[in-house]
Amino acid sequence: SDTFVVGLLGEPVRWADARAATAVLSLVALAGHDLVLAVHPSAQRRFEAQRYAESLGIGHRIVLDEELAEPWRMVSGLDAGLLMSDETTSARPRRLGSPLGILLGGGRPRRPMTGTMSLLWAAAAGIPVVAEGTLAARAFVEEGITGFLVGSRDIYRAANRLVRLVEDRQLAGRVGAAAAVHVRQADDVSAFCVRLKTVWERLCDERPMLILGDPAGAHVEFVPPERRARRIEANTANQR
Repeated sequence: SDTFVVGLLGEPVRWADARAATAVLSLVALAGHDLVLAVHPSAQRRFEAQRYAESLGIGHRIVLDEELAEPWRMVSGLDAGLLMSDETTSARPRRLGSPLGILLGGGRPRRPMTGTMSLLWAAAAGIPVVAEGTLAARAFVEEGITGFLVGSRDIYRAANRLVRLVEDRQLAGRVGAAAAVHVRQADDVSAFCVRLKTVWERLCDERPMLILGDPAGAHVEFVPPERRARRIEANTANQR
């Protein structure tokens, strides 16, 4: 089929915002492109999204798919992956939301940004992704090369990126292939084994080291014992 299939991804999948994704769908579909949005039944604001799509006459372009909760089963059937969060997600969530929530009738609890594990599955399968530019997404998505990054709930930019993918299948294939290579190099089991082997050999040789975390994975830095002690002491002081 020539229909371009976009999957609304996220981890957990119920945090993905179907209403925002449908707004993106409407901008692309009403511009004349043949597009379908696959949504998990438990996605955030799913019923509102379906009503909105029906009001625009594009209700048939939303397809419910429970297998989105297990992306390894179905990402190969997608043409692109999309991650959109609603207004209750935040990079710095607060337990009780707004302190004026009771008076203003709002104040839903804030949640962390939607996770990107399902996007990693898509990228590993060579499927281009359009995602909000969280730290987790930036770890494997390089704008225009291994995927596309948009601002938080920026439906217009997300729609623009999907239009580019729909209109230029070569671009979609090129971005998807680059994403697959990047994910396999950075997150593949063999890459992890290489890092583990390096650490294990250094431990066997009783060579002092620090293992630092970074967005691309573990980074091993070998330092003298006295420098290591000073650095640990400095990090502890900073945390306090």
